Amino acid sequence: AGRPADALPALRRSVSAALSALLGVPPADSLALAATPPAWEAYTAFLLGRRAFGLSAGRSRDHFLTALERDTGYARAMHWMGMILQLQRRLGEADSVFEAATRHAERLGPYDRAALAFVHQGDMHADWEDALEAARTMARLAPSSPHAAWTHGLAALRFGRPTETIEALTPLDRLGEPAHWADRARHLLARAYHELGDHSDELAVA
Repeated sequence: AGRPADALPALRRSVSAALSALLGVPPADSLALAATPPAWEAYTAFLLGRRAFGLSAGRSRDHFLTALERDTGYARAMHWMGMILQLQRRLGEADSVFEAATRHAERLGPYDRAALAFVHQGDMHADWEDALEAARTMARLAPSSPHAAWTHGLAALRFGRPTETIEALTPLDRLGEPAHWADRARHLLARAYHELGDHSDELAVA
């Protein structure tokens, strides 16, 4: 007979997938398993914050704060809290939170480490070459994730590769769901077509 502990990773995947489906969080990127998983209460609060992200910054922030109260070393919640602060133009605070997340990066899975590298290197330090490599890693690890596709498209555009942006985002634009990701994709696609001088396609997606 096998050891009971051997079944734990698969069990954790099954439970996490069920919870993600219940909360409406796409599992492709939400289930990148960390080397040190968070406390269960922190994880559930984090998923609620993820669901609210892009819809309500206040509700999202509150859920991430709850996650960090339950698990003070939860690097993924730090990462997403940093993005909230970044969107609110509180850049000094955001950079400090990203630095804290980086100090706990050993708790992150491969997808999350790449996502943290993207936002820290690209958005905070304008190193778009390294940010693009991180975004490509995200897209490779989670090919069905709207978050990964949008990140890849944004990084490619910032690094001056509009054709790569179109390749990354056109499937997402056709999919049309979730609506807020598709809207963001169309905005980037219009910018990419504009940079290429393709004004007919720019108007078509704008």
